[in-house]
Amino acid sequence: MTLLASKAADGLRGAVDLLYPPICPLCYSPLADCDTVICFRCEHVMTPAPRWRCLRCGAGGFGAEPEPGRKCRHCPTEGAAWQGAFAVAPYRAQATQCVQRFKYHRRMELGETMGRLMRARLAPSLAQLGARIEIVAPVPLHWLRRVARGFNQSAVLADILARDSGLSFEPRLLRRVRHTRRQALLPPERRAANVAGAFSLSSRADVRDRGVLIVDDVMTTGHTIQECAKVLREAGAREVWVACFARAGLGHPDPEE
Repeated sequence: MTLLASKAADGLRGAVDLLYPPICPLCYSPLADCDTVICFRCEHVMTPAPRWRCLRCGAGGFGAEPEPGRKCRHCPTEGAAWQGAFAVAPYRAQATQCVQRFKYHRRMELGETMGRLMRARLAPSLAQLGARIEIVAPVPLHWLRRVARGFNQSAVLADILARDSGLSFEPRLLRRVRHTRRQALLPPERRAANVAGAFSLSSRADVRDRGVLIVDDVMTTGHTIQECAKVLREAGAREVWVACFARAGLGHPDPEE
């Protein structure tokens, strides 16, 4: 693009912004900074800083901190195949809007924002794990759903999280071999059976004695993550950790909770 064409494009963008000022897609307030996708208030409310972070599972908390060495209420139950999970947002309000508009309405700019927030907010936790994690992999979609949606939202987030981290991003490490109903449409007591046996390791993948970070957009009951982690552990993975944008049940940062 020539200098003249570049200046013309900048002028056109300025005129469009003047006529149609950019707004936050979550609260519809005008954006003061045109370089941002969501407003500062929505970002702040959506990803509150937890008062403490569990040393066992990595979950953030806003209420009373568990006693040293004791499980918090987010720790995996007995028999869990994954060591711990990290999340940046409680799955409510703005986070719910952000996830759903990214996933179901193809608002890719929101996916980029979610990935950026994950990379920034989870950097200290992932750095603490150090060499224990070598591979970053998304929760896979069945090919029918991927074709219908046009992309795998978890792969978008995993790619961003792995950038500049020195970790190997392997988008096809896991395969979804059985088409399942959407977990969100099922009651919690039916979700484990819905995803049982739905995943396998790709034929050329080798995870023996390696640490894997599974990435998903939302974690609710944990049954999908459990099935993915079981496949990896059965294939010889040394450790399996989880990173998600939003997690149900993290709580609300209100003093009374």
